[in-house]
Amino acid sequence: RLFGAELIRHGDITLEGNQLCRKQILPSAPDQYCFLDQLHNWANPQAAYETMGPEILRDFPDVAAVVGSLGSGGTMYGTASYLKDRGARAFVITTEASAGTKLPGTASFEDGDYVTPFIEKGFNEKLFARRQKISYADAVKCTRELIDQGFFVGLQTGGGARAAIDAARTLDISGDIVAISGDSGWKNMDALTRGFVAG
Repeated sequence: RLFGAELIRHGDITLEGNQLCRKQILPSAPDQYCFLDQLHNWANPQAAYETMGPEILRDFPDVAAVVGSLGSGGTMYGTASYLKDRGARAFVITTEASAGTKLPGTASFEDGDYVTPFIEKGFNEKLFARRQKISYADAVKCTRELIDQGFFVGLQTGGGARAAIDAARTLDISGDIVAISGDSGWKNMDALTRGFVAG
């Protein structure tokens, strides 16, 4: 809208919009478009395996915990796989939205949100030491605190930061804890604004 585009909303999740585009646009010019599919393309976790994991161990060789949300699951699966392959002892803690809670970029599995192949494999391989549920109110509160400290982040990151703080306290983790930020304030401005108004 800012640049004059018409915004057409379709469905509740990204995949539904992509399916519509593939049905309506792709047939007219199949050589001009491709569908990268972050929910099923194994290049997604591979990118985290090759970049995020090495970056964390380079900067924090004795990292105690890594925390991040499960949306597609690619970042957390790839990062956790890398840490395991390198023998790192870090707790990998994933966040998911509490039942009845909608957080951008953070699935609510209790409500039946889609479990991608990356998430399923991470669960099956027991790569995630702890699964932390985050409420909307807690995500909003922590996001506000982060913004007050100069971090313009969205609710996905606020929820992850809340989980990192909770894990440090309840699991008595000492040492470096890396919280992966999966969004910024501009990415989900409407949800962020609603959260601030509602809160």
